[in-house]
Amino acid sequence: MKSVDEFCHKYQAEARPSSRPFRRAVPVLYSVFEAQGIGAFDTREYEDIAMVDITMPENCFRALLEHDSWIERAGLQDNQYFSNNVSRAANMIVEHERECRLRCEHPALQKAWEQYQIMLGLYGRD
Repeated sequence: MKSVDEFCHKYQAEARPSSRPFRRAVPVLYSVFEAQGIGAFDTREYEDIAMVDITMPENCFRALLEHDSWIERAGLQDNQYFSNNVSRAANMIVEHERECRLRCEHPALQKAWEQYQIMLGLYGRD
């Protein structure tokens, strides 16, 4: 994904700056016993991170969730095996994302896909 505009176009989304920041605690290391190298963490400092509000159709959001889950199950995130086959893995990812979007946009495709999954399960290929 190259830009927010491309993401918004691809998923029919709108993105705008949020009026509220995300506040998270920042671990601060301070030394208790410097001679022994023992330290302790204190999380009294905070940082505000800019947020973005994204509005998108539910079917596009569900397709995005399904695709993200598929990538996680396939082990494509931070997997060195696939780093040598980037082109092959990238093609698989793009095709799967397209299929997820189409299924979520067209209920008949979703129903057919569910029936296909049942058939695969019956034959032990799932």
